[in-house]
Amino acid sequence: MEEKHEEKGYCVLKWGKINNVNTKGQAKVFFAEDGITSAWLPLSFRRTLNDKEFDTFDINEFVACIMDSNLERGIIIGAAYVQDSSLPDVANSNTSGRQFADGTKIYYDKSAHKYYIKMAGGGNFNISSSGIFTFSNGSQSLGSLLTTLRTALETFCTACAGSTVDPVLAAAATELNTSLLSLDTEFDLLLG
Repeated sequence: MEEKHEEKGYCVLKWGKINNVNTKGQAKVFFAEDGITSAWLPLSFRRTLNDKEFDTFDINEFVACIMDSNLERGIIIGAAYVQDSSLPDVANSNTSGRQFADGTKIYYDKSAHKYYIKMAGGGNFNISSSGIFTFSNGSQSLGSLLTTLRTALETFCTACAGSTVDPVLAAAATELNTSLLSLDTEFDLLLG
């Protein structure tokens, strides 16, 4: 019986630039040295089964691909910085994070033990949960700080509400007390 030996293909590392993206986790890459644009190639992600992540590339982003020998099939394995000037301004050996085109920055500085979130002008920060939020600095939680603040404001309002010395202060205290009462529900939800 004669064995058949098929020529095995090989893989090549190719560098190119993104020239099209879709919302299916795919992109097309232009390989300048070959003068061709790839078919839709999948992007490589860290997690895609139960835990998922999604991110895409910008048009003209410089990427590395592993392709078959005919450049017909492959995968985009990641982007690369091509100039030091393109590195995020917070990049150093102690930081890990992201910088977005709009100026928003999210990073952790392990030497300072700080996590930073800086929203670009006009940006909103939303956290949503059906559970309880817990914030603490080790010795005091946000809940205890808010409780202390609420107690101090209530004491102030009670002391000033009937003031005959300063009617403007009395009116402000009454308005603040009304606002505190309307915030009780929100505080109770926040504090659990």
